[in-house]
Amino acid sequence: VVLRKVDLALNYYTATEGLHHFAFQDLKLLSPSLDSLRQVPQKVLPYAFAVRQVLDSLRQQQPDNYKVDRALGDYYFTAQQCDCAEASLEEDEVFRRIIRHYQPAHDHGQGDYLSYYALGYAHQRLGQFLESLVPFRRSLELRPTYPYTHLNLAFVLLELKDYAGARVHARRAQELFPDTQHKEDAAYLLSQIEERMK
Repeated sequence: VVLRKVDLALNYYTATEGLHHFAFQDLKLLSPSLDSLRQVPQKVLPYAFAVRQVLDSLRQQQPDNYKVDRALGDYYFTAQQCDCAEASLEEDEVFRRIIRHYQPAHDHGQGDYLSYYALGYAHQRLGQFLESLVPFRRSLELRPTYPYTHLNLAFVLLELKDYAGARVHARRAQELFPDTQHKEDAAYLLSQIEERMK
């Protein structure tokens, strides 16, 4: 029950205060996207649910339940991406916690394309480029059309001076992103790769 509540809280909120209080909204077929709804300020956040504290408590009770580690990894990745929680932690510490929880979860079969992407991203942001390769590649095995993995893998390969590989993934990201802004980001990275190749 706790893990299902965590999934709903982290993935479907329309507003949050520190990932402790949440607002939700029933969506109709043609409703705006969640990202659009999250841009609208909401004064009342009626649901209290201290995600990290609940998960930390559950992990103490069930230290061998790697679904809890997976949920804690999800929590810290959400906190980093939304920049809406864990203000007392430096960003590098948030990335270390992402790794600390996702790695054992993945070692015990609790991962998907997004958690592998997040693990690779955490390694990348900490400058651990070699360590990011395996999770990024596993993410692409599970979801070959996820553009963010292609984009970040292209960046890592550029840093590792694998220009041909970087170009392949930057082009693929550019093809897969549906919006202009991300397509332009991928195109810019592609231009940087091709400049280095010269």
